[in-house]
Amino acid sequence: MQKRFLLLLSFLILLGCSDQPKQGGDPSKILETAYSKSELSVPYLTFSKGYESLNSELISSAYTTDAILINVYNDSEPESYKSRKNIGAFFAENLERAKNENVALKIIFKISKRKVLKETVLDNGFYKLELVGRNQVTTERYGKFSIVLKKESNDWKFFVDTNASSTKEEYQNAKSI
Repeated sequence: MQKRFLLLLSFLILLGCSDQPKQGGDPSKILETAYSKSELSVPYLTFSKGYESLNSELISSAYTTDAILINVYNDSEPESYKSRKNIGAFFAENLERAKNENVALKIIFKISKRKVLKETVLDNGFYKLELVGRNQVTTERYGKFSIVLKKESNDWKFFVDTNASSTKEEYQNAKSI
């Protein structure tokens, strides 16, 4: 009887020391290791490159075909766009203005919170948009976002992109993950 008890106790100790995820652990942490940070950063990098090159097609390629973009900036009417095509048209119009005014753009993202779910990733954070005009005068604008990423053809893309105005202080105080 004592041998059985010791054998059972040894088995339970070994089981407790295994590398397998424990029941009741945070499933988002388990999934987070399955997706690399670099893999999840691709749509942000694509979007940023599109802004710097004033290329709306590159920007819209960061979105799924059925994506939704929701803009709720201060001092403007809220606007929403559905589909990569309509989102691309929205950015084309805005980038055309920048081209006509000879303005260079640069956008920098700070992801402050990330929740990895089974088939989607929820990102929240802030961004800084730099506009460099003809006289090399730089203007900065700040915003905050909530983005839902999902895979399309094995690539992570923006599925829902909601953004609003923010302040320089909010951006500066935000910690990146």
